[in-house]
Amino acid sequence: MIRAGVIGHPVSHSLSPRIHNRWFEETEIDGRYEAIDARPEDFVEAVRRAAGDGFVALNVTIPHKEKALEIADEASPSARAIGAANLLVFRDGKIFAENTDWCGFAEAVEREGGSLAGDTAVVLGAGGAAAGILYALQDFENVLLANRTRARAEALAGRFPNVTVVDWEKKLELGATESGLFVNTTSLGMAGYPTLGMILGDPGPAMVVDIVYAPMETKLIRAARKAGKPVANGLSMLVWQAVPSFEAFAGIPPKRPAATLADLEAELS
Repeated sequence: MIRAGVIGHPVSHSLSPRIHNRWFEETEIDGRYEAIDARPEDFVEAVRRAAGDGFVALNVTIPHKEKALEIADEASPSARAIGAANLLVFRDGKIFAENTDWCGFAEAVEREGGSLAGDTAVVLGAGGAAAGILYALQDFENVLLANRTRARAEALAGRFPNVTVVDWEKKLELGATESGLFVNTTSLGMAGYPTLGMILGDPGPAMVVDIVYAPMETKLIRAARKAGKPVANGLSMLVWQAVPSFEAFAGIPPKRPAATLADLEAELS
């Protein structure tokens, strides 16, 4: 039996076990995907214990993605460039680090008719998700990055030659900037947090992405739909990043990822 899982803290809310266990059933693979809660101080021990217990891989979620890259014996170019790993594969006594978050973002954008290249893109936030998204946007000529803490944005922008930092106070202007993509990577708009308070002006973005999926339709997504713009949210990104993860430990791709996404959207709406 294939054993895999997701490790984070907290992790009980994760949808990954539902996604991957469904895919094990649909592909008729004898596998089990589990959630492992590990505090930061227990992370390394928990990973090594999982490897010793027969796990073939672990997805990694908040707050362990940077540490996951640190403990790996080898890492993919994308994980190195992003500075974080969301997938650890155990093979031949070694830990291999990969990052599929950027793949999930890219797939979500392209499936909704967006483009990963162009003149300008706008990204709000410089947290853990932003690095993977900036990695996916390297074919844009200029990416405007705004974060409440400018120093953090500048540190992140320094890793990508096409990124320009903009003051957070000017974020409303960014909503009216003509861009190929407008991406919110902050927690603003998430249930229990303040709303983003963005106004999408004219001409504004060609497409809007909000990594939040609780609620499924944030105020930003609602405004984009009203303006007739294509949108993508965090749930779409979650499902599409899971596809290469599943293939890494199952050996084959899932059969019906789009159906999985549709079912989750219907359930969580």
